[in-house]
Amino acid sequence: MRPVSKWIVGAALAALVVVGGAARTFEGPRIAVVDMSRLVSTHKKSRDEQALIDQWRAANQQLLDERAKEYRAQVAELDSLQPGSDGYLKKGKELRVRKFELEAEQDSLQDEFERRVARSLSDGHARVAAACKTYLESRDLDAVLQYASSPVKGTKSSEVIPEIVVRSVVAFRGSVDATDAVLAILDAGK
Repeated sequence: MRPVSKWIVGAALAALVVVGGAARTFEGPRIAVVDMSRLVSTHKKSRDEQALIDQWRAANQQLLDERAKEYRAQVAELDSLQPGSDGYLKKGKELRVRKFELEAEQDSLQDEFERRVARSLSDGHARVAAACKTYLESRDLDAVLQYASSPVKGTKSSEVIPEIVVRSVVAFRGSVDATDAVLAILDAGK
């Protein structure tokens, strides 16, 4: 090949790359959407984590309920004592302390439950984000946005506002819904 021919071929290839890049820019961004709520709640690992959290909570709640039952039995014993007697005052003091302990245990159980759920959701979201990135890179997309397919729920503003705020996509074409494809990536990764 002569040097002039190489130069012409090189210039033609460069022009093709520029035209292709311009066509891609003219076309606009390529975007897919996913239903984040469905991905996090449908993925087997997320469901398994939630089941374990529910089992942990039920077991701890059962222990707490047994302690509360013992407390109520002791309250019944208090009724058998003479009001104002030393035994009555001592038992009353013990019961107030026990009631405080039970309430603190209940609050602690609820706090730990909420921490575990938050951690599970955070981990689930991280798994989904990684799967979305895999999907995005394998499809030459510019973005994967989340949407919610269900209607906004709630009867008070404190329930409705958070649902509206997290919905970053208000409308989309169904043809760009990548939820099932991302779920397949999640299931493949297990």
